[in-house]
Amino acid sequence: MGIAFTKYACDQQFGVSVTWTKYTNYMNIEATAHELSHNLGLNHDITGCECDNNTICVMANGDWGLGSDYSHCSINEYNDLIISNELQCLKEKLSVCVNKDEES
Repeated sequence: MGIAFTKYACDQQFGVSVTWTKYTNYMNIEATAHELSHNLGLNHDITGCECDNNTICVMANGDWGLGSDYSHCSINEYNDLIISNELQCLKEKLSVCVNKDEES
């Protein structure tokens, strides 16, 4: 289970996601990947979006489990985001650490 703001990875106020699961650590990793992908701008997979290994994909919509592979739709969506420079902040060097100390 999780929640994330979609397309807010580069926003200092809303670039967060929260995940929680009562199951295995592996499911928590899958849920975290799913929610972080929302932050990056990926949407849930729609009908016809499949993974190469014919299993559940990371961006599947539902609470019956998530997969560890991205569908061709998610891969294309991510590539489009990179090309459009919507995730430019991921390419920039930070001038401040998370503890607010200046980088030297």
